[in-house]
Amino acid sequence: VTQPEKRFMHLWNAFLFKHPVKADKALPAACLAFATHHAAALVANNLRHNFLLHLFHLWDNSLLAATHVADCLKPLDRLA
Repeated sequence: VTQPEKRFMHLWNAFLFKHPVKADKALPAACLAFATHHAAALVANNLRHNFLLHLFHLWDNSLLAATHVADCLKPLDRLA
């Protein structure tokens, strides 16, 4: 596991600890809230790619739709 992966997962896990997701259908909103709240940190630390891979993993497991992935990247792309 690389340092950027560790940094990203630390941000993600800390966010979920403060904002627990109780059902799969709440995950898209949680991802968008995470992206909005941590956009500056993700961009500043070059973690957009790690976030994208995480979103792809959730999409691959049918927890997010493609539109959710695109919506979650918009807050980061506005800062880039």
